[in-house]
Amino acid sequence: MMLEGHNVISLLHEVGVRAPRDCYIVTDERAHTYGEMLQSSLQRAALYSDLGVAPGDVIAIVSDRSVATVETLFALLALGANVVPLDIHEPPQRVSDLLSQVGPKLTFMSPHAVIATVSDSIAIEDIPATTRQLDFAEISTRIAGREDATAFTFFTTGSTGRPKGIELSHKAVLSGQRWLQSALKLAPDDRQLFRTTLGVTNLLREIIWPLVAGCSCCLLTDGKHNDVTEHIEAIDRHSVTVIGTVPILVEALVSNRRSAASLGSLRHVICTSDVFLDEQLERISAALPHAKIYNVYGLTETPYVAYFDCAHTARNGKQVPIGIPADLSPIVLDDNLSQAAKGVPGRLYVHGVGMFSRYWNNPELTGSRFIEFDGRRLFDTGDIASVGDDGLIRLVGRSEYLVKIGGYRVEVSEIEDAIRGLDQIAEACVIPFEIGNGTKRLAAWIVPQAGSRLTEASVRHRLGKAVKPYMVPAVIKFTDTLPRTHNGKIDKKLLERQLYDKPEKSQETGTLVDIVQSVLNVSRINLSDNIIALGGDSISALLISVRAHEIGLTIDPTVLLSCTIAEAIASGTWGNADDAPPADALETDPMESLLNYGWSERDIRQLASTIHAVAS
Repeated sequence: MMLEGHNVISLLHEVGVRAPRDCYIVTDERAHTYGEMLQSSLQRAALYSDLGVAPGDVIAIVSDRSVATVETLFALLALGANVVPLDIHEPPQRVSDLLSQVGPKLTFMSPHAVIATVSDSIAIEDIPATTRQLDFAEISTRIAGREDATAFTFFTTGSTGRPKGIELSHKAVLSGQRWLQSALKLAPDDRQLFRTTLGVTNLLREIIWPLVAGCSCCLLTDGKHNDVTEHIEAIDRHSVTVIGTVPILVEALVSNRRSAASLGSLRHVICTSDVFLDEQLERISAALPHAKIYNVYGLTETPYVAYFDCAHTARNGKQVPIGIPADLSPIVLDDNLSQAAKGVPGRLYVHGVGMFSRYWNNPELTGSRFIEFDGRRLFDTGDIASVGDDGLIRLVGRSEYLVKIGGYRVEVSEIEDAIRGLDQIAEACVIPFEIGNGTKRLAAWIVPQAGSRLTEASVRHRLGKAVKPYMVPAVIKFTDTLPRTHNGKIDKKLLERQLYDKPEKSQETGTLVDIVQSVLNVSRINLSDNIIALGGDSISALLISVRAHEIGLTIDPTVLLSCTIAEAIASGTWGNADDAPPADALETDPMESLLNYGWSERDIRQLASTIHAVAS
């Protein structure tokens, strides 16, 4: 039965009163019931009320995944606050800059948060069970009629140090979670993996959807949201039935399980936040035949636009369709702002209750992303899509200013602004390019100021202080001038063609280099490269480490993330002398090892063809 509370805290109160002994959060130590969570959240609400937290106050929280953190979130929502969750794993200076931008009345922080000193900060700690609690009747009086008020403000990753705040009301939050329950129908015995960090809207699905469904969530150890082994062990240990994450992580889970029985508890797998390829679906479906797999499409501003039950797919393309309307109503318009014909690509717009209200303190940006159409207020997603004769929506690509890198939405113009803001740089141009299988990378062309002594390393280092690692372009080139078209615009097509020029063959190659090329799907690397710069991440590092271990080379994934490939090779150890690769190892086609990695011969041929096309 779906619960009907009119805001988040009333949902917790409803299930806490109806089923106080039912499990809500499972940790490695013990299970926390709905009754306990309700009581402790109301206790915290009383404490925070004494601190002056009132309806409409902007309150920031910088913390990790923990029971105390969830209690604090509920307590602040009970007091009608506008909660700004910030990721404790962000660069400290970036978090400090965000707090300065937001100017919260109070900041609640995990005791081990490492950021610059913040005034008016409150530590998130366990509280005594004897602490008085706020009466729910008093809470109801305080927040009555505030369903349209902002419950959460999430700040996008951005790319210039000036990320955008997305305000979501109580009504929008609950609309999305109720749609999830109506579509996927979790049962009281379901368990969702609580794996996300605080700074993204997936947080809402992982802690509020269980409230709507009356089921539970299982806490993944903090800092392990990209640790494949930890995911598998947590899923098996807690009998998790629901997980939602990017397709590449799901693929990594099924590729690295130790036995066919592992992950056997999964009943719902939600792939989201990135392009979902047909070939990925085939591998995941084969490995998890007992699970229902869904492709769910949305943005931070519009969390649930469309979804697709992958059991019904007719595979006629490279990508899984995003499917049919979900909580929101999508519509594809052509350049004349008329509804696009079936099969004709156009701009994807959405409208409905479950989307954001506005951008934080930025009415100009809010106004620029909405249009009026047929009496409705439509939000421009920036995606290009088409609707087929079968009624399914399929993504065609990104608009000129948006691209997905590693599952995250990136605004190219903002990266250009960030580079231009660095000392000794006169001009910059950033271009997304594809290296195969829908995988995107970023390339930057930089015009230095006269007399400057810029190096690629110095640019990466300074840019990395302002942006997320995946925002730093994989390719950085210096040039005296940027090519222009006849009308004076930067000739981006000419620059893009330069990326696909046949590269010189590296003089320094090795077994690990071959593995890196295969995992990252790149055709050219040097030993001075770092896998982050090549578009890799912690999941890639783990896969490389696994592949290396298969040939007898032990190498720490963290070394791959922090060092160059040459340094990683130097740090690795072979099991014994007989395990070292033979002298003619480099003459072996690196694709052959994918057979032992679970790939079919057809998949290997497709990958080889793609890499050959990029390199030639």
